[in-house]
Amino acid sequence: GYTGYTPNAGYPSLREAFAFRLNSDYGLGISSERVVVSVGAMGGLFNAFCAVLTAGDEVLIPDPGYPNYYMAVRLLGARAVPYPLKVEPSGFSIDVENVRSRITDRTKVLIINSPSNPTGLVENFQTIRALIDLAQENGIYILSDESYDHIIYDGEHISPLKFDDKGNVIAVHSCSKTYSMTGWRVGFVVSPLDITPVISKLQEAYVSCAPSVSQKAAEAALSGPQDCVREMLAVYFKRRQLAMQLCDELGINYVRPRGAFYLMVALPEREKHDSMGFALRLVREARVAVAPGVTFGAQG
Repeated sequence: GYTGYTPNAGYPSLREAFAFRLNSDYGLGISSERVVVSVGAMGGLFNAFCAVLTAGDEVLIPDPGYPNYYMAVRLLGARAVPYPLKVEPSGFSIDVENVRSRITDRTKVLIINSPSNPTGLVENFQTIRALIDLAQENGIYILSDESYDHIIYDGEHISPLKFDDKGNVIAVHSCSKTYSMTGWRVGFVVSPLDITPVISKLQEAYVSCAPSVSQKAAEAALSGPQDCVREMLAVYFKRRQLAMQLCDELGINYVRPRGAFYLMVALPEREKHDSMGFALRLVREARVAVAPGVTFGAQG
């Protein structure tokens, strides 16, 4: 019977179920009033951008990073400023001083994506704490994309929400990866109390609300047994180990992913400057589909 419109922010029961899951998983004290149910994580990200950005503002985006960040920022007339990630065979990481050097008086948002698409980055406690301090010092928002928070192999998930005592953090979560609910389109935005009503109202303008039936499915996923999540993670772990083992045997360089389900593989030396061309040749000649690194930024 849940087939009609819902409140813009989503069913109260789903907002409560998500807040409970978030708090129990990470030791937080988030109230359901700070949660807005969005049309997937992408809907949540766009809502957050709409709520805080003005044309001409600058947004710091990881490089390599998820290309949809660039698209959303540009649609709103803001400027995407990439910050290069540090890269070593053992994994990608954020250089706090590098981020600091890119902050200007137009900087409004710093995006953190941990675990990361496409790098597999899982950032540590010290770096997340330092980035929170940096945001508070400069009066900017951290937009934390935590869509892969339950898919971690090395380390643990540290949410910036844990350190946010001044209202600088907006976090975006999703049912898509944790519960394999990509097509249901359910995400969540956790924001400071002064921003939450704005995000909720914005949804009226272009989606009204997340699908009602999907919200009830998400509520069942969040409230039910979580064994399926652990079982899925175990399978992904085995696949990651197999992929890295094959690369080692074949002499292919790669960066070890600590989370998510992507492996960034180095091109052969002769192909270094044309990842798009290589990807097209690979699918045509070997019937293997990969994403070209250039898709994810200059460093990609």
